[in-house]
Amino acid sequence: GGLSLLEMNPDDGSTNMSFQDKTITLTFDNDVDESTVNDETVVVYTYPVSGFYTGGSSQQEPKELRKKLTVEDNKIIIEL
Repeated sequence: GGLSLLEMNPDDGSTNMSFQDKTITLTFDNDVDESTVNDETVVVYTYPVSGFYTGGSSQQEPKELRKKLTVEDNKIIIEL
């Protein structure tokens, strides 16, 4: 069968995160098939921070982040 996400660290939508914390861990209910994990199947976006912004509107759009993907049993580890 498929996979169900059991845990995400940090949680989706987390705020006040340290800029030093550049790892996201996804934990599933079954082992992950490493051959299915790539830049097209795992996408991470960044969104503008809250507060005063003076740039153009294009800066407000979410941007896809570059990342390193690692599979360890039932986890996908994303290093930004």
